Amino acid sequence: MNVVERQKIEPQGPGGTVSLVRVGPRGDHVAFVIPSGENAGIYTWDVSGGTRRVTALEQGSIDDLVWSPTGDHVAYLIGGGPPGSYGEIGWASTKAAGELGRTQGMSFAWTPKGNALIVADPAAKALVRKPLTGDSQVLTELADDFDPQNAPKIALSFDGALICTTVRRTADDVSEVLIVERTSKGLETKVLTQIPGASVIVRPLWAPRTPTIALYIVHLEQEKSAIVAVPRLEGEGIILYESDFIDPAERPAWSPTGRTIAFFGVEKAHNEFTKAGPARLFLLTEIASEKPILLPVSAPGEMVGGLSFVDEKKLAVDGGSEAFVLSFADVV
Repeated sequence: MNVVERQKIEPQGPGGTVSLVRVGPRGDHVAFVIPSGENAGIYTWDVSGGTRRVTALEQGSIDDLVWSPTGDHVAYLIGGGPPGSYGEIGWASTKAAGELGRTQGMSFAWTPKGNALIVADPAAKALVRKPLTGDSQVLTELADDFDPQNAPKIALSFDGALICTTVRRTADDVSEVLIVERTSKGLETKVLTQIPGASVIVRPLWAPRTPTIALYIVHLEQEKSAIVAVPRLEGEGIILYESDFIDPAERPAWSPTGRTIAFFGVEKAHNEFTKAGPARLFLLTEIASEKPILLPVSAPGEMVGGLSFVDEKKLAVDGGSEAFVLSFADVV
């Protein structure tokens, strides 16, 4: 799969170190954080020029930053509080300055319409739907450790009808993947799968237009990684990819066509004593076939970050002080 253009995006702030650069859903804007100094805050930047401060940062640290699907808002995870605190989720408009609201939470995901957040609330020990305006709704209880180093990972299906969240319990040495579904009887929660071990990072991602889910799994204890698909949430799952290395726990992305999953993987360890190494961007394509094709896109160590498709031919790579938009010659 030929890359015809690599657009490197280095946003220009008003002064200060830039971090958490996030490409917007249309690919023509980025959001970023200046973590300290008189200009500390969250900003948006038009790739053709022009910077807007969305909200100032008075205390704490921004540990994550995510655009809404419509591009009208950003939400962010605020950490750096006193010992024992779990953190908060804040949100703001990208059209006007000033924070719009906050709620307690450790991790979150946007609903497809961008009018609410699904939040892992450690105080309530529950998965909560938080509208941008209005009261919260508890969706399901979460029997989770709520460890900031491995907080629940949340993903919503294309229509928002299904919510996936991960759970881990060190005392039981188990990690779980839960599905929350709104049915005629109300909200129902079921365990999709259990994975032995608590040292497991699972990134769920939904296919476009169908209730099929893939689990990007990094098992730190077993020093293995895999991508397992569960078509229409039925059956034991299909192994699309497996590796004897520890892949980066970055967000993968499913292409709009449904044919391809983009992710960062490791081909070679740093040395004989570790299973980690420089990450390389891959496309796992033709995933509906018996033998999916694994295509390298970047050089090892060239880039790494959360992934999202702008359209069928463009892939965004979020980063620290910079981001990338890759344009492909063909539809992926």
